[in-house]
Amino acid sequence: MRRAQDLRPWWNQQKVSFLSFPSFVELAARWQREKNQSEKSVEAAQRIIEGAHLHASELQTAHAEEVASLESKIEQLEGTVRSQEEQHAAFIRELLEKQAEETQGLRRQIEEIQKMHSQIEDRVTTLNPGRPSVGDSLEARAESDTQLQRILTISLAPALMKLLWAALALSAFALGAGALTNHL
Repeated sequence: MRRAQDLRPWWNQQKVSFLSFPSFVELAARWQREKNQSEKSVEAAQRIIEGAHLHASELQTAHAEEVASLESKIEQLEGTVRSQEEQHAAFIRELLEKQAEETQGLRRQIEEIQKMHSQIEDRVTTLNPGRPSVGDSLEARAESDTQLQRILTISLAPALMKLLWAALALSAFALGAGALTNHL
């Protein structure tokens, strides 16, 4: 009990010192400072959060614009590729049509050459009625054959040259078209 009695004046002194005006003012000032600091911390945190939200929205906007830009570029490239494919297909069709026309022309020329050949053979037989038969001597047949060869060589030369030039042109065209197709 004594102890409680001894503590009572000390406790009363503490109460008085706690409730004294200068310590109360100091305590209130300290609480006010801590409150102000916590409010400043909260405001700073809110500014940081608002800044982060603003930055995130700016990034989203920039990302959306970039995605839209990339999508439009992709659409443009797809359109370009489609048009190039269509041009390439049209070019190939045109080349094939030209090649078919040239092939038809060459076939006509071959038919003309065959007709000319048959006409030449008919002329040779009409011009050379004394052509040796199978039973004649070898010398007579050889001489007749050399005359026939001269006539055929002279008569076939222009037609054969046309055929050779046409074949050369067709092969050059085919090689060029093949190289172009491989290049494209």
